[in-house]
Amino acid sequence: MSVQSYKSLENIKVEAAVTARQEWYELYRMTDWVQKNYFNSREKEAGDDWGFMFYVNQTCYNFPYNNNDRLHTKTHDLLIWSYDLIFKELQYSESKASHEEKEKLELLLEEINRDLMKISREIIDKPDEELAELTRHDSKAGDELRSRINELAESYVKETEKLFESIY
Repeated sequence: MSVQSYKSLENIKVEAAVTARQEWYELYRMTDWVQKNYFNSREKEAGDDWGFMFYVNQTCYNFPYNNNDRLHTKTHDLLIWSYDLIFKELQYSESKASHEEKEKLELLLEEINRDLMKISREIIDKPDEELAELTRHDSKAGDELRSRINELAESYVKETEKLFESIY
């Protein structure tokens, strides 16, 4: 392998790590913000803060931020088909959900938030070299991480569908 090819490969690895870290940092930032300003806050009145709802919505719909999820997971599906839908329903003042159903939605959202925060923190804390390896399709560790994220996403999307079927 020539020195030039080696340098190009190293640059690609660094770029992959930087992009993946940026994508997952934005999710961590949102989940941390929701934890502090929604779950840990005493003020959860529906329709209170449209800016808050817009921030969550845009963060969910814009993942991945460069149109290329470097880990190639179903995270976007989880964000738009569970996280954002539940958050909107809890904020919607004319929700058809009963008090009990809203409690279930809030518990599910809190669980999703906690898992997304944990996974995103795990990803963004990895050193560049290790994170770059996770983005490779032939990486065993990357495959395990992608499978774990995809299974989590699929289970939460199914659980969300069941809850919304009972509400509507």
